[in-house]
Amino acid sequence: IMTASPELWCSIGTAAAIFLSSAGSCWASAQGGLFAMRQSNLRKLGFVPIIISGVLAIYGMIIAVLLQGKLTAGETMTKEQGYRYLAAGLAVGFACLSSGLGIAKFLADHTFPRIQTTAFYSSYLKIAEGCSHGCSFFVVVFFSILFI
Repeated sequence: IMTASPELWCSIGTAAAIFLSSAGSCWASAQGGLFAMRQSNLRKLGFVPIIISGVLAIYGMIIAVLLQGKLTAGETMTKEQGYRYLAAGLAVGFACLSSGLGIAKFLADHTFPRIQTTAFYSSYLKIAEGCSHGCSFFVVVFFSILFI
């Protein structure tokens, strides 16, 4: 594994940035859609979490494009650069994944009433409620909703 080319590490970082940030965005968008359906009294503001979740995927795409530019530059890469680009892709990917999961956890809080989206003969079981504190990423959105 230590003899792999730096271009391979950069490519893995590119793929990780896209995949992990898209996974976080997808998870948060699903919960954001349920939030928008539940909070029909907020009208257009109910869609703010969906928009913010889409931005998470854009962060991953930006880093992927930057890393792809490093790959196609035509210059030889050192091992340190390959590891650096891998770390950059993983850092952005995991940051977006954890932000997406934090948004989803905040929106799926037990204080919001649940709606049944399944058939009448099945139901949804939430295994763990977790803590009632929202993540710090969503505090900005929460206050912006209050003042818009």
